[in-house]
Amino acid sequence: MARNVGIKRLTALVAAGVLAVPVLGACAPEPAPAPAPEPTETAAAAPLFDMLPTKYQDAGKLIFVHSNRPPYDVITEGGGTITGLNSEIEARFLEMLGVEAEPIILAGLPEALTALNSSRADIWLGPIDATPERQEEFDMVWWVQSRASFVISKTGEYADAESSLDLCGATISFLNGSRTELFIDAFSETCVGEGLPPAEKIALNDTPASLLALQAGRIDAMGTTQATAVDTVNRAGDEYTYVNIAEDGSDEFTTKLAVVVTKESGLGPVVLEIFESMFADGTYTRLLDEYGLGDLSVDKPVLNP
Repeated sequence: MARNVGIKRLTALVAAGVLAVPVLGACAPEPAPAPAPEPTETAAAAPLFDMLPTKYQDAGKLIFVHSNRPPYDVITEGGGTITGLNSEIEARFLEMLGVEAEPIILAGLPEALTALNSSRADIWLGPIDATPERQEEFDMVWWVQSRASFVISKTGEYADAESSLDLCGATISFLNGSRTELFIDAFSETCVGEGLPPAEKIALNDTPASLLALQAGRIDAMGTTQATAVDTVNRAGDEYTYVNIAEDGSDEFTTKLAVVVTKESGLGPVVLEIFESMFADGTYTRLLDEYGLGDLSVDKPVLNP
Protein backbone atom coordinates (compact mmCIF):
# COMPACT_ATOMS: atom_id res chain seq x y z
CA MET A 1 0.00 0.00 0.00
CA ALA A 2 2.87 2.36 0.78
CA ARG A 3 4.26 1.65 -2.71
CA ASN A 4 1.00 2.81 -4.38
CA VAL A 5 1.04 6.02 -2.31
CA GLY A 6 4.63 6.74 -3.47
CA ILE A 7 3.69 6.28 -7.11
CA LYS A 8 0.65 8.55 -6.78
CA ARG A 9 2.77 11.22 -5.10
CA LEU A 10 5.43 11.05 -7.87
CA THR A 11 2.71 11.35 -10.52
CA ALA A 12 1.33 14.45 -8.81
CA LEU A 13 4.73 16.08 -8.68
CA VAL A 14 5.30 15.51 -12.37
CA ALA A 15 1.88 16.90 -13.23
CA ALA A 16 2.60 19.97 -11.15
CA GLY A 17 5.83 20.52 -13.03
CA VAL A 18 8.00 20.06 -9.96
CA LEU A 19 9.89 17.18 -11.58
CA ALA A 20 10.92 17.03 -15.22
CA VAL A 21 10.81 13.73 -17.01
CA PRO A 22 12.97 13.35 -20.13
CA VAL A 23 11.08 12.43 -23.25
CA LEU A 24 12.66 9.60 -25.20
CA GLY A 25 13.96 10.64 -28.61
CA ALA A 26 14.05 14.40 -27.81
CA CYS A 27 17.32 16.31 -28.46
CA ALA A 28 19.00 18.37 -25.75
CA PRO A 29 19.56 22.01 -26.70
CA GLU A 30 23.03 22.71 -28.23
CA PRO A 31 25.38 24.60 -25.91
CA ALA A 32 26.16 28.19 -26.79
CA PRO A 33 29.42 28.58 -28.75
CA ALA A 34 32.45 29.42 -26.63
CA PRO A 35 33.63 33.01 -26.95
CA ALA A 36 36.68 33.54 -29.18
CA PRO A 37 39.87 33.57 -27.13
CA GLU A 38 41.40 36.92 -26.46
CA PRO A 39 44.75 37.52 -28.22
CA THR A 40 47.67 36.66 -25.98
CA GLU A 41 50.04 39.39 -24.88
CA THR A 42 52.78 37.71 -26.92
CA ALA A 43 50.73 37.65 -30.13
CA ALA A 44 49.62 41.25 -29.62
CA ALA A 45 53.19 42.48 -29.13
CA ALA A 46 54.73 40.21 -31.79
CA PRO A 47 52.83 40.53 -35.08
CA LEU A 48 54.08 37.24 -36.57
CA PHE A 49 53.82 35.02 -33.50
CA ASP A 50 50.72 33.29 -34.86
CA MET A 51 52.56 32.55 -38.12
CA LEU A 52 55.09 30.41 -36.26
CA PRO A 53 54.54 26.65 -36.40
CA THR A 54 53.07 25.39 -33.11
CA LYS A 55 56.26 23.63 -31.96
CA TYR A 56 58.12 26.95 -31.86
CA GLN A 57 55.24 28.77 -30.19
CA ASP A 58 55.20 26.10 -27.48
CA ALA A 59 58.99 26.13 -27.08
CA GLY A 60 59.07 29.93 -26.92
CA LYS A 61 62.46 30.02 -28.61
CA LEU A 62 64.41 29.54 -31.83
CA ILE A 63 67.89 28.04 -31.90
CA PHE A 64 70.13 30.20 -34.12
CA VAL A 65 73.40 28.93 -35.60
CA HIS A 66 76.38 31.28 -35.37
CA SER A 67 79.75 30.82 -37.06
CA ASN A 68 82.68 33.22 -36.94
CA ARG A 69 82.19 34.92 -40.32
CA PRO A 70 82.60 38.70 -40.09
CA PRO A 71 80.79 40.97 -40.74
CA TYR A 72 77.78 38.66 -40.36
CA ASP A 73 78.92 36.99 -37.13
CA VAL A 74 81.75 38.33 -35.00
CA ILE A 75 82.42 35.98 -32.08
CA THR A 76 84.91 36.72 -29.31
CA GLU A 77 87.35 34.06 -28.22
CA GLY A 78 85.51 31.50 -26.13
CA GLY A 79 82.15 32.51 -27.58
CA GLY A 80 81.42 35.03 -24.84
CA THR A 81 80.07 37.72 -27.16
CA ILE A 82 78.34 37.51 -30.53
CA THR A 83 77.95 40.70 -32.55
CA GLY A 84 77.69 41.65 -36.20
CA LEU A 85 75.03 42.08 -38.86
CA ASN A 86 73.33 38.76 -38.08
CA SER A 87 72.81 39.78 -34.46
CA GLU A 88 70.91 42.88 -35.59
CA ILE A 89 68.77 40.85 -37.98
CA GLU A 90 68.18 38.27 -35.26
CA ALA A 91 66.86 41.02 -32.98
CA ARG A 92 64.23 41.83 -35.62
CA PHE A 93 63.18 38.16 -35.68
CA LEU A 94 62.69 38.13 -31.91
CA GLU A 95 60.75 41.39 -32.00
CA MET A 96 58.31 40.15 -34.64
CA LEU A 97 57.99 36.57 -33.38
CA GLY A 98 57.87 37.11 -29.62
CA VAL A 99 60.24 34.25 -28.83
CA GLU A 100 63.72 34.04 -27.34
CA ALA A 101 66.95 33.17 -29.13
CA GLU A 102 69.21 30.32 -28.11
CA PRO A 103 72.62 30.55 -29.81
CA ILE A 104 74.69 27.59 -30.92
CA ILE A 105 78.24 28.29 -32.15
CA LEU A 106 79.60 25.95 -34.83
CA ALA A 107 82.83 25.81 -36.80
CA GLY A 108 81.51 26.19 -40.30
CA LEU A 109 79.09 25.30 -43.06
CA PRO A 110 79.08 21.47 -42.92
CA GLU A 111 78.53 21.50 -39.16
CA ALA A 112 75.75 24.10 -39.44
CA LEU A 113 73.81 22.18 -42.09
CA THR A 114 74.18 18.96 -40.07
CA ALA A 115 72.81 20.73 -36.98
CA LEU A 116 69.77 21.92 -38.93
CA ASN A 117 69.09 18.47 -40.35
CA SER A 118 69.39 16.83 -36.93
CA SER A 119 67.10 19.44 -35.28
CA ARG A 120 69.92 20.67 -33.02
CA ALA A 121 69.30 24.10 -34.55
CA ASP A 122 66.33 25.81 -36.19
CA ILE A 123 67.75 28.57 -38.36
CA TRP A 124 71.02 29.81 -39.79
CA LEU A 125 71.04 33.39 -41.00
CA GLY A 126 74.26 32.51 -42.84
CA PRO A 127 74.20 33.80 -45.37
CA ILE A 128 75.25 30.93 -47.59
CA ASP A 129 75.12 30.31 -51.31
CA ALA A 130 71.59 29.35 -52.41
CA THR A 131 72.64 26.65 -54.86
CA PRO A 132 69.96 24.58 -56.64
CA GLU A 133 71.20 21.48 -54.82
CA ARG A 134 70.78 23.08 -51.40
CA GLN A 135 67.33 24.37 -52.30
CA GLU A 136 66.22 20.80 -52.96
CA GLU A 137 67.01 19.97 -49.34
CA PHE A 138 66.40 23.29 -47.52
CA ASP A 139 64.21 26.38 -47.72
CA MET A 140 66.43 29.36 -48.44
CA VAL A 141 65.58 33.07 -48.39
CA TRP A 142 67.90 35.11 -50.62
CA TRP A 143 68.54 38.54 -49.11
CA VAL A 144 72.03 39.64 -50.20
CA GLN A 145 74.49 38.92 -52.98
CA SER A 146 78.24 38.69 -52.98
CA ARG A 147 81.25 38.55 -55.24
CA ALA A 148 84.29 36.37 -54.80
CA SER A 149 87.33 38.28 -53.53
CA PHE A 150 90.93 37.66 -52.50
CA VAL A 151 92.26 39.29 -49.31
CA ILE A 152 96.03 39.84 -49.41
CA SER A 153 98.57 41.10 -46.90
CA LYS A 154 100.10 44.52 -47.55
CA THR A 155 103.46 43.09 -46.49
CA GLY A 156 103.24 39.80 -48.36
CA GLU A 157 104.57 38.59 -51.69
CA TYR A 158 101.46 39.77 -53.54
CA ALA A 159 101.12 43.14 -51.82
CA ASP A 160 101.38 44.96 -55.16
CA ALA A 161 98.61 42.97 -56.86
CA GLU A 162 96.33 45.26 -58.86
CA SER A 163 94.01 42.60 -60.25
CA SER A 164 93.15 38.99 -59.53
CA LEU A 165 95.36 37.80 -62.40
CA ASP A 166 98.35 38.98 -60.40
CA LEU A 167 97.57 36.13 -58.00
CA CYS A 168 97.87 33.31 -60.54
CA GLY A 169 100.14 30.68 -58.98
CA ALA A 170 99.41 31.87 -55.43
CA THR A 171 98.25 29.65 -52.57
CA ILE A 172 94.68 30.70 -51.74
CA SER A 173 92.44 29.53 -48.89
CA PHE A 174 88.68 28.96 -48.93
CA LEU A 175 86.16 28.20 -46.20
CA ASN A 176 85.58 24.47 -45.97
CA GLY A 177 82.34 23.58 -47.79
CA SER A 178 81.90 27.00 -49.38
CA ARG A 179 81.46 27.79 -53.05
CA THR A 180 84.64 29.85 -52.98
CA GLU A 181 86.48 26.65 -53.84
CA LEU A 182 84.63 26.52 -57.16
CA PHE A 183 85.50 30.17 -57.80
CA ILE A 184 89.19 29.42 -57.22
CA ASP A 185 88.93 26.52 -59.67
CA ALA A 186 87.34 28.80 -62.28
CA PHE A 187 89.97 31.44 -61.54
CA SER A 188 92.73 28.86 -62.12
CA GLU A 189 91.23 28.00 -65.51
CA THR A 190 91.38 31.68 -66.40
CA CYS A 191 95.02 31.79 -65.32
CA VAL A 192 95.91 28.78 -67.47
CA GLY A 193 94.04 30.33 -70.39
CA GLU A 194 96.28 33.38 -70.01
CA GLY A 195 99.39 31.22 -69.99
CA LEU A 196 99.86 31.65 -66.24
CA PRO A 197 100.15 29.02 -63.49
CA PRO A 198 96.96 27.95 -61.67
CA ALA A 199 96.35 28.82 -58.05
CA GLU A 200 96.91 26.30 -55.29
CA LYS A 201 94.09 26.00 -52.77
CA ILE A 202 93.75 25.04 -49.12
CA ALA A 203 90.58 24.54 -47.03
CA LEU A 204 90.26 26.25 -43.63
CA ASN A 205 87.37 26.35 -41.15
CA ASP A 206 86.70 30.06 -40.64
CA THR A 207 87.88 33.62 -41.26
CA PRO A 208 90.09 33.94 -38.14
CA ALA A 209 91.92 30.73 -39.08
CA SER A 210 92.41 32.03 -42.61
CA LEU A 211 93.79 35.37 -41.42
CA LEU A 212 96.21 33.60 -39.07
CA ALA A 213 97.42 31.49 -41.99
CA LEU A 214 97.81 34.65 -44.08
CA GLN A 215 99.82 36.36 -41.33
CA ALA A 216 102.03 33.28 -40.93
CA GLY A 217 102.70 33.05 -44.66
CA ARG A 218 101.05 29.63 -45.03
CA ILE A 219 98.79 31.14 -47.69
CA ASP A 220 99.23 34.07 -50.06
CA ALA A 221 95.58 35.13 -50.14
CA MET A 222 92.28 34.40 -48.43
CA GLY A 223 89.50 33.52 -50.85
CA THR A 224 86.23 34.81 -49.47
CA THR A 225 83.14 36.88 -50.17
CA GLN A 226 83.38 40.59 -50.88
CA ALA A 227 81.45 41.24 -47.67
CA THR A 228 84.11 39.52 -45.57
CA ALA A 229 86.87 41.22 -47.57
CA VAL A 230 85.33 44.65 -46.94
CA ASP A 231 84.95 43.92 -43.22
CA THR A 232 88.54 42.64 -42.93
CA VAL A 233 89.95 45.78 -44.56
CA ASN A 234 87.70 48.03 -42.46
CA ARG A 235 88.90 46.38 -39.26
CA ALA A 236 92.59 46.25 -40.16
CA GLY A 237 93.08 48.42 -43.22
CA ASP A 238 96.75 48.94 -42.44
CA GLU A 239 97.37 45.20 -42.79
CA TYR A 240 95.21 44.02 -45.67
CA THR A 241 93.71 44.93 -49.00
CA TYR A 242 91.61 42.95 -51.46
CA VAL A 243 90.80 42.45 -55.12
CA ASN A 244 87.63 41.00 -56.63
CA ILE A 245 88.11 38.00 -58.90
CA ALA A 246 86.04 39.75 -61.58
CA GLU A 247 86.05 43.51 -61.29
CA ASP A 248 83.28 43.74 -63.90
CA GLY A 249 80.84 41.98 -61.53
CA SER A 250 80.58 38.93 -63.81
CA ASP A 251 77.70 36.61 -62.86
CA GLU A 252 80.17 33.72 -62.91
CA PHE A 253 81.68 35.03 -59.70
CA THR A 254 78.53 36.48 -58.10
CA THR A 255 76.43 34.48 -55.66
CA LYS A 256 72.95 34.66 -54.14
CA LEU A 257 73.37 34.42 -50.38
CA ALA A 258 70.52 33.23 -48.19
CA VAL A 259 69.15 32.26 -44.80
CA VAL A 260 68.69 28.50 -44.48
CA VAL A 261 66.05 26.43 -42.62
CA THR A 262 64.80 22.90 -43.18
CA LYS A 263 61.72 22.44 -45.32
CA GLU A 264 60.14 20.37 -42.56
CA SER A 265 60.40 23.25 -40.08
CA GLY A 266 57.80 25.37 -41.90
CA LEU A 267 59.92 28.46 -41.14
CA GLY A 268 60.64 29.45 -44.75
CA PRO A 269 57.55 31.67 -45.23
CA VAL A 270 58.10 33.19 -41.77
CA VAL A 271 61.67 34.18 -42.64
CA LEU A 272 60.52 35.67 -45.94
CA GLU A 273 57.83 37.73 -44.20
CA ILE A 274 60.33 39.19 -41.74
CA PHE A 275 62.79 40.17 -44.45
CA GLU A 276 59.99 41.73 -46.51
CA SER A 277 59.16 43.92 -43.52
CA MET A 278 62.80 44.96 -43.21
CA PHE A 279 62.94 45.89 -46.89
CA ALA A 280 59.66 47.83 -46.62
CA ASP A 281 60.59 50.03 -43.65
CA GLY A 282 64.18 50.78 -44.70
CA THR A 283 65.89 48.66 -42.04
CA TYR A 284 67.51 46.46 -44.68
CA THR A 285 69.11 49.36 -46.55
CA ARG A 286 70.22 51.03 -43.32
CA LEU A 287 71.94 47.89 -42.01
CA LEU A 288 73.77 47.08 -45.24
CA ASP A 289 75.00 50.64 -45.57
CA GLU A 290 76.10 50.60 -41.93
CA TYR A 291 78.23 47.51 -42.56
CA GLY A 292 79.64 48.78 -45.87
CA LEU A 293 77.68 46.30 -47.96
CA GLY A 294 75.34 48.66 -49.77
CA ASP A 295 76.53 47.63 -53.24
CA LEU A 296 75.67 44.01 -52.45
CA SER A 297 71.98 44.69 -51.79
CA VAL A 298 69.17 43.07 -53.78
CA ASP A 299 65.79 44.45 -54.86
CA LYS A 300 63.70 42.10 -52.73
CA PRO A 301 64.03 38.90 -50.68
CA VAL A 302 63.10 35.69 -52.48
CA LEU A 303 62.18 32.27 -51.09
CA ASN A 304 64.13 29.59 -53.01
CA PRO A 305 65.34 31.86 -55.84
